[in-house]
Amino acid sequence: MRHQYTRAEIEQMPKEHPVWIEGVGLRQLQWGGWEVATHIHNGRLCLKHEPDSRGLLLSLYGQVWVAFDGPPKEKEYQHENIRPR
Repeated sequence: MRHQYTRAEIEQMPKEHPVWIEGVGLRQLQWGGWEVATHIHNGRLCLKHEPDSRGLLLSLYGQVWVAFDGPPKEKEYQHENIRPR
């Protein structure tokens, strides 16, 4: 069984930590996939190969996006109809 990180765990992650991110974007587009979390900057979880200004807002954690320690098994998706990208 995979573990969903709490916001506090996200904020205390070691540098360059792999996480499975699932979320809902514009027009209810659902997404999920592996990312490498690098650090927290201005209230955002920054991802490797992305500018700091494009990180995921921590204030939206649990509402728009969530992080796990691994991908879901088939039929174990956190949000209905989310599939890996």
